Amino acid sequence: MATRYVLKNVRLAFGHGLWTKSKPKNSDPGVKEKFRCSVLLERDHPQLYEINQIIRDEAAAKFGTAVDPKTKKVKWETVLKAAEAQQKVCLRDGDLKAEYEGFADHWAISCNAITRPTVFDVDGSPAAEDSGIVYSGCMVNMIVTFKAYDNVSKGVTCELNGVRKWADNDAFSGGRPADADEFPDEIAAPAEDDELLQ
Repeated sequence: MATRYVLKNVRLAFGHGLWTKSKPKNSDPGVKEKFRCSVLLERDHPQLYEINQIIRDEAAAKFGTAVDPKTKKVKWETVLKAAEAQQKVCLRDGDLKAEYEGFADHWAISCNAITRPTVFDVDGSPAAEDSGIVYSGCMVNMIVTFKAYDNVSKGVTCELNGVRKWADNDAFSGGRPADADEFPDEIAAPAEDDELLQ
């Protein structure tokens, strides 16, 4: 089972990961490089309930609904709780990564993709990395796929399919490049007596 879903009006973090593959910090040597980013949701984001329900449904479908006779708990609930404790579920409390700009007091969804996701401007035209159109801190809509997994470990991942810019916002550190019209007129052209030109 897998659930394709549209995340609406979320804030992009680690936007460079839309174009560059990487591994998580301190990961095992066998971990594959992927395109990786995170998106931040306000605590009261209108899609949070639905996202949590999708994660629960994916876990139930993958890990089963049988009740453990010893613990009297449903298997998928036990697996999901353990996966959350190990940060193996894509939806996480941003306060756990409060050292990163913008994460505190938010929910964060960690997204990844083996193949490069499509990235679009507000008008739907393709956005290149060096355009500065889509940057860390801007608001985006994303098409993602939630899916439970059971390989070396168990959890629920969020696969990134595509990103479309929704609106500008304050750039995170190292975010959006400067536009030409941001430079003051008085520094637009050098004075004739500029020492650097002599």
